[in-house]
Amino acid sequence: TELSNNQVIYMSNVEGDISLHSNQLIRKVEVYDLTGRTVSSEESLSKTVAIQELKKSNFYIIKAYTLSSEKSFKVFY
Repeated sequence: TELSNNQVIYMSNVEGDISLHSNQLIRKVEVYDLTGRTVSSEESLSKTVAIQELKKSNFYIIKAYTLSSEKSFKVFY
């Protein structure tokens, strides 16, 4: 997904793990279930963040924050 300043954040699901990748540093990742309950919240300063320990067969909303913007993903995992 293209964002301001040519920033790109994308998600990959390989071998059961969800990873977020960006061309800028990801500073925080939050995961919510469909009721809005926070499932996971992780501070980071990396261009790649792995999200683990999610229950399978559930819908999630994943928010990734960089220093200049944020991006949300709706995911069935």
